[in-house]
Amino acid sequence: MHFAVCFAVLSWMLVNQGSAQLLDENCAEVSRLSTDLRFRRPWMALVLMPNKTCSGSLIHKYFVITSASCVFNQERTIVRLGQWSIKQKHSISYSIDEYQVQSSYIHRFYDKSNFGHDIALLELQNEVLYKAHIRPICLWLDKSDIDTQKFKRFQTFRWGIDEKFILPAAKTRKMKHIRKVNCENAFNFYPQSSHICAGLENKRNCVETGSPLFNKIRYHKKTSYNLFGIQSYGESGTCLYTDVTKYMDWIMGIILNVDVIVSNGKNTYA
Repeated sequence: MHFAVCFAVLSWMLVNQGSAQLLDENCAEVSRLSTDLRFRRPWMALVLMPNKTCSGSLIHKYFVITSASCVFNQERTIVRLGQWSIKQKHSISYSIDEYQVQSSYIHRFYDKSNFGHDIALLELQNEVLYKAHIRPICLWLDKSDIDTQKFKRFQTFRWGIDEKFILPAAKTRKMKHIRKVNCENAFNFYPQSSHICAGLENKRNCVETGSPLFNKIRYHKKTSYNLFGIQSYGESGTCLYTDVTKYMDWIMGIILNVDVIVSNGKNTYA
């Protein structure tokens, strides 16, 4: 499978030479012109299921990324894009678009006991129409170019989902990259190499499955946000994320349809 993915990625890069390092060349740049929250984090998604709600991030015109723990054993999933507030207060109306999820791909080695390989891709039934307030977050394809461990600080964007409650508006939070021993002390298990540990200031609530961990990158004289992690778990101010950079082959394999898919009841494993 790894050879097939590499060959497919190489072919894709040759066809898309201008944007060879990015999954989607139309990913959102850092907006300095608008103070409207709608344009600040246009990749944010609400993942809606009959009995729960999670966060997700748009990464491609047909795919949203979230945690496996969000969609494990779930059905009838809907993704909502373009929403930043439950109560719309602005006079200018921007569309809130909903997409049915055609397939949910859960990593085949997902382990819910320790949040290992806690990553999932949601394939949408219809192509997302990009707009100023609906645009994917950037994903850097060459994992050898980006070392997550070198970043001391990140950002996250959170709805404030707490079982049955969602904040009136999503908020940006600054995160500090912390040692994995801090996560071990907080969670009573040692994180894997594919995990990122990060801390919120003032011990704020750190439970929002699927919320993104990101930072700025510079590409072709443009500044964009790159996705580094998706949240798996949290205790008080200590957060556990799946390091997305460790799964680029897996992500590209599914998007380019060269991975081996195994279906088992409600779940599709890849």
